[in-house]
Amino acid sequence: MYMLDLERSQRRNIRLVLEDNDSLRRKQFSYPEFKNAIEKLDPYVDRNMLWTVFKDYLVPGEEKFYYEQFCDTIDDVRRKKIQFESVLKRIYDRILSNEKNIFDLLEAGDQFRDGTSDKNEMLKELSRYGIDLYGQDLENLVFFTDTGKHDGRLSHRELKKLFADYLKSIGKNIDELSRTAHLKGIQ
Repeated sequence: MYMLDLERSQRRNIRLVLEDNDSLRRKQFSYPEFKNAIEKLDPYVDRNMLWTVFKDYLVPGEEKFYYEQFCDTIDDVRRKKIQFESVLKRIYDRILSNEKNIFDLLEAGDQFRDGTSDKNEMLKELSRYGIDLYGQDLENLVFFTDTGKHDGRLSHRELKKLFADYLKSIGKNIDELSRTAHLKGIQ
């Protein structure tokens, strides 16, 4: 998600930035070359995160990072986020028309009081709220909210963050919609 946020804040596509820095058109970088290309977008980028990303796309037996697969992954996440915005819009529309909001329902149904729900619990609360998810919408919900251990626990906080980001993208503020204190300050 950091790379998508970086693209948005700098209004530059990561693939194009990497291609611009690949003067020999080899479609590969050493770690210093990759780091320098990304630091042109964000000089304060977390180098540990960059190293982790670099290692994830390192070709075994080589010290090179082939950026095509990395860029394809970013493109895939971008597509998922765009698709998931339709779910966020449905949540927004329901909040405008209901007395309760989905985050109140999720909090009330939080069995372990840890700010998470398993997939079935979250689907049940969303359905009670009038939002039924199937197929790609369901996969995207899990993709964006199953953080940390990837143990099937879906984070209410991550859903709220995505919702707050969605609202910002349409020129709204979550505090204006908030009917409960726990939604305030998510931005």
